[in-house]
Amino acid sequence: MKRWYLVHAKTRRETVAEAHLARQGFETFLPKEKRVVRHARRSETKLTALFPGYLFVAFDPQADRWRPIDSTAGVVRLVRQSERPTAAPNGLVEAMIAATDALGALIPPAVDLAAQARYGYGYGSQYNSYRKYYTD
Repeated sequence: MKRWYLVHAKTRRETVAEAHLARQGFETFLPKEKRVVRHARRSETKLTALFPGYLFVAFDPQADRWRPIDSTAGVVRLVRQSERPTAAPNGLVEAMIAATDALGALIPPAVDLAAQARYGYGYGSQYNSYRKYYTD
């Protein structure tokens, strides 16, 4: 059964990892957010990774060859417990995919899903300085 798993990517190389995993035939999802970046008195809206250094990949651990994920360009390793990859909670990634706009950014209500992924399940728990980017 195909499930979603978390991949630890190299810093600021999430898109590289996503592209190389897709070339290998894996279905990937990189949650993004719109962020205003200010530099030299200019502000610009950019799409950035919602979970810096992480993305999701879907595969069936019984049927698919998932070990090559660890040696993919841009990937540090597949997040696992012991030797087996740890699956994301059912429905979490699917809900985030459904809550993306045409550019691939999560729409504001999806921030609650992101908080659930960070704190409720433990993925990216080292990012304790999470702040809410959308206020409504």
